[in-house]
Amino acid sequence: MGKWRAHVVLVPGLAPGHAVPFFDLAIRIAASHVKVTILDFGYRVPKLWSDAIYSRWALRLRAAHPDIEVVPVKDSIYDGTREGFYSCITQLGEERLIAAFGSNLAPLMDSTGDVPRPCCIISDMLVGWTAELSAKFNIPRYLMHIQPAINLSLMLHVPTLTAEGRLPLTEENATKTIEIPGIRFPVHPADLPTDLSDPISLKWGSYEFFLRMARGAREAPIVLVNTFRELEEDVLAALDELHSRAATDGQVRLIPK
Repeated sequence: MGKWRAHVVLVPGLAPGHAVPFFDLAIRIAASHVKVTILDFGYRVPKLWSDAIYSRWALRLRAAHPDIEVVPVKDSIYDGTREGFYSCITQLGEERLIAAFGSNLAPLMDSTGDVPRPCCIISDMLVGWTAELSAKFNIPRYLMHIQPAINLSLMLHVPTLTAEGRLPLTEENATKTIEIPGIRFPVHPADLPTDLSDPISLKWGSYEFFLRMARGAREAPIVLVNTFRELEEDVLAALDELHSRAATDGQVRLIPK
């Protein structure tokens, strides 16, 4: 056996709040003598060590496991602006991101040296296009859901709500409450995420983007959820029952199909 037992590739999401949990995940994985490569957006990487929102976690990552590699991907799309974000969630934008990230993943998959080939991709729910990379390179792809399990329950239920005609919202259904697995009380549509409840989301494409995330979450063989069972017992019990998923407790929960 070489220095590492395995090699895992992480792909964080666009938003800062979606990136930070991946640093903690990288440290936890590396502690098991697993090589970790983080493929991150080129715009953000230089800021990891200087911007306050990232630096505390990035420096902790470097101190804990200096051999964790952060690779900047020259995507030429995301520039940190709102417009840049919306460019990334279009079909054309996702195709360009697949090509850019694929060019960085390819040499890792061709590795014949001391570093083992990646055994899986763990990506943020915002970058569902990593499923295309998974298919192209024939490598398993899992999701990291950085929000509570209650949000995951909603996301997994969205395709059902769409099939039932509850989404998208219309004048007829905009005031009818919605039942979400694991939530004891009905939810008013106005309390749904703005990607589902704000009419402007249809114009900007974020509604369709949310639907793609929901379908991707259903298709992923494993979803990591950043929660504790003691905090969301009802929701996690509903997820276990509806999706036949075994679960382990901890800061990062493993929910396989």
